[in-house]
Amino acid sequence: MKCSLTDKIVKKIYIGPSNIANLSNHVEKSLRSHGFYADFITWSYWDHPFEYEKTKVFRVMNQPPFKLFDKNVFYFFNEYFLKPFYFLFALIRYDIFLFIKPATFLRANIDLKILKFFNKKVGIFYVGCPDRDISFDSDPEYICNTCRDKDKQKSCLCNNINKKIAQAIVFEKYADYIIGPPDTVSYVQDKNKVRNYRYPMPAIIINGSDKNFNGRLRISHLPSNPLLKGTHIIEPILNKLAEENDIEIIIKKETWAREKVVHDIKNSHIVIDSVVGYVFGTICLEAVQYGCVPLNAYPDWIAQFYEIPPVVKITGATLHSTLQALIDDRVLLKMYAERSQQAYNKYFIYQSTGKYYKEMLDL
Repeated sequence: MKCSLTDKIVKKIYIGPSNIANLSNHVEKSLRSHGFYADFITWSYWDHPFEYEKTKVFRVMNQPPFKLFDKNVFYFFNEYFLKPFYFLFALIRYDIFLFIKPATFLRANIDLKILKFFNKKVGIFYVGCPDRDISFDSDPEYICNTCRDKDKQKSCLCNNINKKIAQAIVFEKYADYIIGPPDTVSYVQDKNKVRNYRYPMPAIIINGSDKNFNGRLRISHLPSNPLLKGTHIIEPILNKLAEENDIEIIIKKETWAREKVVHDIKNSHIVIDSVVGYVFGTICLEAVQYGCVPLNAYPDWIAQFYEIPPVVKITGATLHSTLQALIDDRVLLKMYAERSQQAYNKYFIYQSTGKYYKEMLDL
C-alpha cells in the first residue's frame, strides 16, 4: 500500500506522570475517543486518596529497608537510574508530551530542556494551587488554602511570590502550550502560548429530563477541602434552609472513598461545590453527569469561555436566595439541570474535549 505525501504521520502522545483531579486519565480517554495514540503513565508509587484508575505505570522502588540522608534509600536509585531510563524510553517513543506542572520525569525538570532540544512538542497544564495567582480575584473570599499550610508552602510558593512567578516563567520557556484557567496562567508572559483548560468527562449517566425534582429535595455539599471551598459560609446557610424547608442536607467534609462520593452525588438533586472565586471543580461535572444541578462561584473570567453556563452562579451573599428560589420553583430547577447537561455535552464529554485538544495540538 502506497502512502500519499499528504498523509499525516501518527503522533504518539505521552500524558503524565502527575494526575491531579484525574485529569491525565481523562485527557488520555478524550484523545483516544478520536483514535489518537495517547498513553497516561504514572509512577507506580503515586496513589490518590480518591483511588483514581491507573492502567499503566512506570515501576519504581518504594519500600525502603532504611533511610539515607533522611531520604528513602531507593530515592537515589529511582531519581538517578530508573526515572532517566523511563524518560529515555518516552523520548524515543512519543512525539508530544503533556505534563501537569510541576511534575515531569527528571529532577529540576531538566527533561524539558532535552525535549526542547529534540524538538518535541510540550503542553503543560497549570491547574492547581502551585500556579494560582492569589491576587487574581478581588473577591475577599478567594482563599488559597496552601498559604495556610507551612509544609505545602514549600512547593506551592505562596509565601514567596517572586519565586513562584520565576518558576512559572521557566516552565513557559520550554512549553509550546500552557493550558489552564485565567487565575493559574496569570503569571505567564507569552499569552500566545495560553490555551483554556477543558476537563474531559465520560457520557451522561442520568438525564436531567428524567430525574424526579418534584419530591423532597436532597442538597449536598461534599468538600475534599472545606477551607478551599468556603464550607464555613455554605454550612450555616444550608442548616438555616433545612430549618425553613422540608429538605435533606448532606454535608461531608474531607477526603473519603470514591464510591461514597458518587453514591451521594447520584442521590442528590443539587450539589454545591464552592462559593469562592475558583473555576468550578470536577464534582460539579460529576453532578451534571448524574442529572443534578451544580452550584458554584462563576465569575466573569470563567464565564467568558462558555456560551451555555455549566453551573448555576452563586456567591456567599446569594446562596440562600438562589437555593430558596430553586426549592420553590421545581420547573426552574429542572430547566437548570437540562441546561447544565447541554453545556456538558458541548464542552466536556470525551468527544468534544478530544476535538478541542486535537485542534490545539495540531494532530
